Amino acid sequence: MSTTNVYNVQDPPYNAKGDGVTDDTAAINAAITACGAAGGGIVYFPRAKYLCSGRLSVPQDVALQGVPPN
Repeated sequence: MSTTNVYNVQDPPYNAKGDGVTDDTAAINAAITACGAAGGGIVYFPRAKYLCSGRLSVPQDVALQGVPPN
């Protein structure tokens, strides 16, 4: 897995809100898809509350990484 590819779910064009109210499923899936298409890497979740109402499909060579709440 290439660790040089890092996709922050809150950065454009993904724009996840992380406010606990907005459904971030599409933004998260877009970041995961982009990361997978680039050959793998890390999808990074800055500290926030992400609302996800749908299924996430994480391809091989893509890792999800977040920050503990405290």
